[in-house]
Amino acid sequence: MTNFLQFIEKPIYPSSFIKMNWGVFFLMLFFFFVCSLPFASIGFITLKLTRITRIPLELTLYKKVLFGIILAPIYEEVLLRLLLVFSKRNIAIFISCCALLLIYLCIKSSPKFLIFSTLIIVISILYLYYNQCFDFINSHFKLFFYFSALLFGLIHIFNFTGITGYNLIFTPLLVLPQIFMGFILGYIRVNYGFRYGVLFHSIVNVSILLA
Repeated sequence: MTNFLQFIEKPIYPSSFIKMNWGVFFLMLFFFFVCSLPFASIGFITLKLTRITRIPLELTLYKKVLFGIILAPIYEEVLLRLLLVFSKRNIAIFISCCALLLIYLCIKSSPKFLIFSTLIIVISILYLYYNQCFDFINSHFKLFFYFSALLFGLIHIFNFTGITGYNLIFTPLLVLPQIFMGFILGYIRVNYGFRYGVLFHSIVNVSILLA
């Protein structure tokens, strides 16, 4: 865990991946679940004090497995952590996944299609200025890494309802476990590779959705 804490203190852009040590992988899982307990307690107290409620997840077992355990980890890791290792290949994968999601959202007539349309345009521009963007990300990797972890946590605020202007300031306390998970997933993605981040994410989702 020392390597993880040192990395979180000073994230460094990866030069190459480390071979996965499965003992470390499962230790990270254990570390996440243990540390999430006090974070979850803070979230529970916040719910009681603010009268915010968690939106119930009413899915069949099939949908929990397909969307929660297979598709969600893949897409969330692509959208939030794939580009932590910035390359033309990863940019192409990112744009392709956004395009597929955009088609799905258009079919569903979801207003979220505007978000992914904008993402495709922005990332395409980054591709055109790849060398300049690579230098910028390499120079400011710490901020890039922290932003990715925080964004991953904060998007889970949409799992709650009853949020008003009064209690909005307390909402980050509800997603402390996800913010913490964002740092762990970022560490795994940068040091060991994308597929291990997806695997870690899926295992955590299994424990939540099938508990």
